[in-house]
Amino acid sequence: MSWNEGEALEDAFRPATQVEGAVLAALLGVSFAGRAELLDQIADLTVRRVDANGSLQLRGSGVPKAPVDRRVPVEAEFLDSDGMPVHLLLHVIDGALSELEIYREDSGTVLSAVGPGELSILVL
Repeated sequence: MSWNEGEALEDAFRPATQVEGAVLAALLGVSFAGRAELLDQIADLTVRRVDANGSLQLRGSGVPKAPVDRRVPVEAEFLDSDGMPVHLLLHVIDGALSELEIYREDSGTVLSAVGPGELSILVL
């Protein structure tokens, strides 16, 4: 069961769900260059699901631009129900939130619900 089980890939952008917002907040809950600007950007953020694992394309104003040091300034990891690591990468392009990429290390489909409480956060 993925964290968005039963939901199809989406063509239209929509507001983030409570769980999606909590996961983004967890990723932005640690200190790194550009964090403050990214927190400002999530105020008007819309999302759309782009794969079976629940990866999200992120769209917001992109203002203010975030002076991040790299495209993926922060990532998280948790163990899927079968013990396989699952990674969540927050992509920032040209100072703007772009994508929350979610994938298993074995390229399979994520089985467990993604929850902010079980994430190990890593600043890159």
